[in-house]
Amino acid sequence: MDFRTFEHGRWEEITEAYNRSIGPLTRDAIAPLLDGLGARAGLRLLDVATGPGDLAAEAVARGASSIGLDFSERMIALARTVHSASFPVVAGDAEHLPFAADSFDLVAINFGVLHFPHADDALAQAWRVLKRGGLLGLTAWKQPEPGQGLAMLNEAVQQYGAVAVDLPEGPGFFRFGDEAECARSLGAAGFRRVSSLPLRLEWVLPSAEAFFTALFDATVRGGAILQRQPADAIERIRAAMLKACDRYRDGSTLRIPMPALLTVGEK
Repeated sequence: MDFRTFEHGRWEEITEAYNRSIGPLTRDAIAPLLDGLGARAGLRLLDVATGPGDLAAEAVARGASSIGLDFSERMIALARTVHSASFPVVAGDAEHLPFAADSFDLVAINFGVLHFPHADDALAQAWRVLKRGGLLGLTAWKQPEPGQGLAMLNEAVQQYGAVAVDLPEGPGFFRFGDEAECARSLGAAGFRRVSSLPLRLEWVLPSAEAFFTALFDATVRGGAILQRQPADAIERIRAAMLKACDRYRDGSTLRIPMPALLTVGEK
């Protein structure tokens, strides 16, 4: 199985769980991403890897004209259900966009770039479909500090489970969370005036159990790694992660830091 097939299969499996548990977190990056792009009336925006369609919908609320694109049939159906007919949602591959050159003023990719098998091809496609002076904006997770955010999963698996599970080789998960790498990659694709801004997102959850369950049921690579562990290892990993969450308790909820990076480049 290649990485694209793996990703597609996982997104078809986790659609509802993702929207329910991780969607509220990734939605927190929509406002700063659209602010960075200057989304407004009179501009045409393409939302690549639209998922539930929330970014495209917010762009429409700001007066822009939006199109959402995704390769997951179930995500497309969800976006159409949630947002009715406020904008079109089409099936397509980020690395082979089904649009003519110079078609859009803005292209947005909210946490999608880390899921593309060949992200450089997707950046080149974004450049192609943008008009001269158009903007690409993308968000991605930053490499967390030890004990922070997604590091809790990695640390627990390394200590109590098997790191080398049967998964197709994919791109670096935190590649586009690095400012220098974003500048290099977008520059290589032809973008100029590339700038990045750290986003201090927090994942607000009702319990540590909800954190573990979300990663197990609603993430692509993380969930697959967890689900491929032996049953006894899963329980040890779970216990370690629940304990690691104690530092993030805030009354009856958890507030887990999820550092991210917003990057914008101009054609």
